[in-house]
Amino acid sequence: MAKLKLGIIGVGGILKHAHMKGWLSSPDVEISAVCDVSVERA
Repeated sequence: MAKLKLGIIGVGGILKHAHMKGWLSSPDVEISAVCDVSVERA
């Protein structure tokens, strides 16, 4: 099966403390793009 290519818009607290852990631990997900209004967070 092909990996799910994920684009993330907004990298605030919910992403860091909830969603990101699950996505990074899944072998079926590839984070392809990230953006945020704060360049430092993206």
